Amino acid sequence: MTVGGPAEHDAKQEMDQFLQGVVLGVGTGALDGLLAMGIVLIYRTTGVLNFAQAAAGTLAAYVMYSLSLDHSVWLALAAGVGVGAGAGVSTYMLVGSVGGQRNVLTAAVATLAVAILLQQVVRIGWGSTVGSFPTPFGADVYQIGAITVAHVFAFTAAIAVALALAIGAALQYSRPGTMIRALADNRAAARLCGANVTPLVALVWAVSGALAALAGFFAPQAAAAFDPSLLDVYFVGALVAAVFGALRSVTLAFVGALALEVARTLFVQYAPTSLIDYTQPFLIALLIAVLVLAPRRWLAPGGQRSV
Repeated sequence: MTVGGPAEHDAKQEMDQFLQGVVLGVGTGALDGLLAMGIVLIYRTTGVLNFAQAAAGTLAAYVMYSLSLDHSVWLALAAGVGVGAGAGVSTYMLVGSVGGQRNVLTAAVATLAVAILLQQVVRIGWGSTVGSFPTPFGADVYQIGAITVAHVFAFTAAIAVALALAIGAALQYSRPGTMIRALADNRAAARLCGANVTPLVALVWAVSGALAALAGFFAPQAAAAFDPSLLDVYFVGALVAAVFGALRSVTLAFVGALALEVARTLFVQYAPTSLIDYTQPFLIALLIAVLVLAPRRWLAPGGQRSV
């Protein structure tokens, strides 16, 4: 007879439950991370908080949904990424015309107006909700011991991590990335060194929109239906992660998004039932607290930035 057998069994169950929560949090955090990386890229190169990030991804998701009804899901994904990139560049053109770096508050409000406009376009074009999003991943799962990992979560996390590493490497080692980092530090000096500012900034906005489109592709995979506020819940977490990471590094923003969602998943898993409904308000309160308490240099539109 083994002494302590039941206790060891209970401990193993608790550990398996904990690890399952971590896995679910990583899958959700990858979606936050895709949005957070776009937020940081735009803010560190232009000083503008892009509130249209989630709406661009949602528009792309609806376009992908429509195309996937008659075409390959992968063709729909490619088209959706293009739509997201186009929405990002269009937002940049509007923002540049109404404010840009000279008035970042006006520019941020302009992106909020774009977000509302895009959501209205979705509502007019598709209505409030649509059916289930076709998935190329199926309902299959990976079984690792007692831990279950849905294919969609595994692919979401893997692609998001790969993109975070690729963007970081491109910024560090490629010539366009070097120019973008130069823009983040000193736009006037970068221009004097030969940087073509407008195409580079447009590229940043396009990449941000493409990342939002990928989030829009993965977010509805496990949902029975989705609506024009599809990515709003992830956008709040992305903002928290981006600001908590000092709005300085796409890598920190991505890691912060993973940590945030893991913490939120574990909170829902272990918190008393009476507190679970307050998870989202807590995130919003956390965002406000971080914005209020963050060192001013984090949010300063000028000064030295790094991406």
